[in-house]
Amino acid sequence: MLVLCAVLPATATAQTTVRGASLDPARAPNFNSDCSTKPFPDINDPNLAYAPVASGQPSCTWWQTGVFAAPNDPRSGYVPGDGVVTNVSVRSGPTPAPLRFAIVRQLTQATQGIPSGDSECCFFVRETAPVQPAPNAVSTFTVNLPVESNRGPNVVTNDVLAISAVSGTGSLPIFAVPGQTSANMFTQPGTVDAAATFPAMGTLANDTGGGRRPEGYAGFELQVAYSFVSAPGTISPGAPVRLGPTDITTIGGGVLRPIGGALDVTLNCLQVTCRGSVNVLTRSPVRAAAKRQPLRIRSLGKRAFSLQKGTKRKVRLKLNALGRRLARRSSTKVKIVVDLGASGTTTRNLTLRRAKARRGKG
Repeated sequence: MLVLCAVLPATATAQTTVRGASLDPARAPNFNSDCSTKPFPDINDPNLAYAPVASGQPSCTWWQTGVFAAPNDPRSGYVPGDGVVTNVSVRSGPTPAPLRFAIVRQLTQATQGIPSGDSECCFFVRETAPVQPAPNAVSTFTVNLPVESNRGPNVVTNDVLAISAVSGTGSLPIFAVPGQTSANMFTQPGTVDAAATFPAMGTLANDTGGGRRPEGYAGFELQVAYSFVSAPGTISPGAPVRLGPTDITTIGGGVLRPIGGALDVTLNCLQVTCRGSVNVLTRSPVRAAAKRQPLRIRSLGKRAFSLQKGTKRKVRLKLNALGRRLARRSSTKVKIVVDLGASGTTTRNLTLRRAKARRGKG
């Protein structure tokens, strides 16, 4: 668990920064949706344009992740440093939902203050009481939300301002940018990207523990702006982000076909570097080569591996004598176990099948 330390009050010399949308009337909310629906790519559309589908959830949280390939664009919910969010302004449509302003946290593993792993998002920090924006107007609300954006020895902390609402209570302050609201636009320069969770952050017990991953959307601009006042703060000392094994490496495939006394296991590395060992075990107790050996779960082959981020490749294992014997059978149920050390293990059930006979020419 992270221990959140209070940010010291802002002084008269503190710097104030305004971030978020311009709240231009020409970009008034036009995405007539509340938390009962969410965007989903239309597979029948060549650009994967979003269409609204039922969320099936009682609430939601949205925030602006930024403008792709434009890190200096102010349209971001991510705060620029340690300090306090002092007020939030919202441009609403005709039927605005009551809103809560929430602080959501992104954490990144670090080594001596330098990022050394993928970012983990998101963790619920705090939120305000509900407020009611006025219809078809800009409403400004005074808040007092301490936030962090800093580098500690073991973790990099980045807070983001978000909005939460309850399903069926009114529309969200979101402008759908023409030409951008499709899944194919998410990583195109200039696209305004957003993230959302269903239900709202803070409503699930794990939101303050292991966290929760949001859904990402292209082309949705939250009509929200906020004032941030910088202030000296104490860096949260919490432990490094603890990733689960499936956040590091996943196992692919369903069938293993040995060739020449070896087989390939497909692994997908999700972090900067993935290191560990992979072991092929029988799922049922078997005897070793000697008939007097007891029945037990046995290893058919094991090896260490090291992969780089984004790598998806086959790791080749040499089968032992028992593995080569079972590989001659038509089918054997096996379990792949990937041991990632302190991060734990991840497993997948597969089937070991006899190699296909090669057809001769002629």
